[in-house]
Amino acid sequence: MTAIACWINREEHESIWVVSDSRITQQNSTLTDHCPKLFSIPVSVIRKSDTYRIYPQKILELGFGFAGSTMIGINVKEMLAVALSRLHEISDNTLSQQIPLETYPSLYEIALLAKSIAEKYMIDVGQFFPNAVRIEMVVFGYCRKTQAYKIIKLSNSSSTPANLGIEDCQNLSSGTPVLLGDRQQEFGEFIETTRQRFEFDTINWWRAPFIALNNWINQGSIDTIGGYLQLSLASPISTKISFLTNINTNAISMSHAGINTTESFGATIGGFILMPMNGMSLPGENGWDFGNRVARVPAER
Repeated sequence: MTAIACWINREEHESIWVVSDSRITQQNSTLTDHCPKLFSIPVSVIRKSDTYRIYPQKILELGFGFAGSTMIGINVKEMLAVALSRLHEISDNTLSQQIPLETYPSLYEIALLAKSIAEKYMIDVGQFFPNAVRIEMVVFGYCRKTQAYKIIKLSNSSSTPANLGIEDCQNLSSGTPVLLGDRQQEFGEFIETTRQRFEFDTINWWRAPFIALNNWINQGSIDTIGGYLQLSLASPISTKISFLTNINTNAISMSHAGINTTESFGATIGGFILMPMNGMSLPGENGWDFGNRVARVPAER
């Protein structure tokens, strides 16, 4: 299936971190080790005073991830991206006026939209392939409307395969991760064991889910979890997919889901640089060398 962990990271400035693997399997056989499972979806608005409807304004970015049915997960992501790409303003505000925060869609409302889309696919697919509708999804990021970080989990079960439950996860500030996938208890225990190796409040302590999943993938002990690590970071400003590099290899390259787009397609596309400009290094088995320090000043703890 997969493994995804979402948590509040307070190592320095509070943000949401999400990690996942990239393996897709069918009946425990690997189909690919290069499937993206984490995404950034922009939300854009056409202002009511924009007569020709040609100047959409991006008002926020949210994160989306899935575990389980790849067909359902990818299609829900694409449908969300289309639906949220051109919202139309109702209020009579001019282009020079800021869009009121109370009119922004909340992340919970967006999660409800994802639920509605997914259940249509679940009914459609389930008519002919009832065992292919197992799905978990997560909507995450900074909710501009409520001014708070949100991690919202959606999942069905074998007893209610056509209905998605929705959970607005609470008590996130402790760093305890919200988990998705088929080995959640085992994954949670492995994260906790990893975290116990580090001193509280250090960088490695806050990044323990990242370190744990990277080690789990490298160990190759679970057929349904593997491939490459993916990372998404959400702040009040944006939600971004981070390219990752292994600094211990002979040739340093930045990739997403194990694919280096620069290496595959060249350094430029048109008149622009294709090289990813945001990223970070993968941890070693014991985290990062600099990770045993506390990054925040005492007043921020």
